[in-house]
Amino acid sequence: MRIPPLLRENVGFRRLWCSETVSIAGDHIGLVALPLVGVLALHAGPAQMGFLTAAARAPSLVLSLHAGAWVDRTGRARER
Repeated sequence: MRIPPLLRENVGFRRLWCSETVSIAGDHIGLVALPLVGVLALHAGPAQMGFLTAAARAPSLVLSLHAGAWVDRTGRARER
C-alpha cells in the first residue's frame, strides 16, 4: 500500500490526521461501550438507559454552547 504524498511529506497534516483518527475511534468505542456496560454490568432498564444516554450527551451540549459564545466574544476581528 502506497502512502499518499500529503501524509508522507507534511508532518503537521499527518499529526492532525492521526489525532482525528484516534479521536473518532474513541468516540465510537464510547458510543457502543457505555450502553453495553449499562445493560450487561449494571442491568439497567429502559428508563435508566435513557438517563445514561442523556448524561453522556449533556457535557458536549453544555460545553459547546459556552465555548461557542466565548469564541464569538474573544475571536479576532474579521477583515472586510
